[in-house]
Amino acid sequence: TVPDVTSLDLGSAEQTLHDSGFNARGIVYQDTPDPNSDGLVLSQAPVGGTQLKPGGNVTLTVGRYTATPPPTTAPPPSP
Repeated sequence: TVPDVTSLDLGSAEQTLHDSGFNARGIVYQDTPDPNSDGLVLSQAPVGGTQLKPGGNVTLTVGRYTATPPPTTAPPPSP
């Protein structure tokens, strides 16, 4: 059974999957405006609790913090 590794950091998720006999393959990075999600597994496929043969591959989607640029104010129009 695939363990649920969502909310773990990537290194811990990979180790947990490895220890359970699965491989972390196809790591996808998804931009997030939340700095608390940076480097954490946001989702996985197949999801935790799924039956998968030993050695099967699990795809991880990992958050990558992207700072939102500060709003820019346009200069006033010239007369």
